[in-house]
Amino acid sequence: MTKLQSSPIAQIAAVARGENGWTLVSRVHSKPGEALFPFDGVLRDRPSRDSVQISATAHIDLPEDVTFADRLERYAWCFLNHSCAPNTHIVGRMLIASTEIRPGDELRFDYSVNEFELAEPFDCGCGAAECLGQIRGFRWLSDEQRTSRLALASPWVLAQDAATRAPERRA
Repeated sequence: MTKLQSSPIAQIAAVARGENGWTLVSRVHSKPGEALFPFDGVLRDRPSRDSVQISATAHIDLPEDVTFADRLERYAWCFLNHSCAPNTHIVGRMLIASTEIRPGDELRFDYSVNEFELAEPFDCGCGAAECLGQIRGFRWLSDEQRTSRLALASPWVLAQDAATRAPERRA
């Protein structure tokens, strides 16, 4: 594991090299609903490969000139990986435990519940029984997949989904 120095994330998680690349691993025991750490970064009005949507109009992103050392220190949230069976979710700029998390557990969230449409879709390799296969955003989920994610879906994703589906309902 890589040691973080003074980041708010440092007390909660460590950056580690895993089977599929870099990841964040919990240092502490957390209960469902517990705030883990805030996201720090640059606010943008559109998604990028590294951004996380935090409101209807804002994505928190890495600065353009960010170094790997900066990512390890200040922006370690960028090492959070996707899982179709997440143990965290995002509320505003805060990462929240969705399930009980023990020291050594990888911190993961479902990108589909925060992003209506990803800037760069990808094939998922999370291995969860309910794995979506391809991660493209909430917009591309089936009705059943959407329903199973409602509890963790961000308000802006739900609002965007409702606005997009409204014309379908009128037809």
